[in-house]
Amino acid sequence: MALAALCSQLQDLSRSLHARTEGQPELSSLNPLKFRAFIVDHGLRAGSGVEAEAVSKILEERGNDSQINESSSNANHYRHRDPDPEDQMA
Repeated sequence: MALAALCSQLQDLSRSLHARTEGQPELSSLNPLKFRAFIVDHGLRAGSGVEAEAVSKILEERGNDSQINESSSNANHYRHRDPDPEDQMA
């Protein structure tokens, strides 16, 4: 999330700079920066999909596009398993 916050700030700064340079042909041709976050739902814990959705929502609220990808090696193997009672005790 720290990297996402920095990208969001840089994106906002870029938009502001672009708005201030309109009418200056040598500068206004530069397009504002636009970031896309790629979120990996690893599927290793119950609820990892919910966490990925929450992160995506936060990023969208900050003006960043996001895309959730499932880890192909873990997507179906762990997603539907019952929680291990030992994990809940830790």
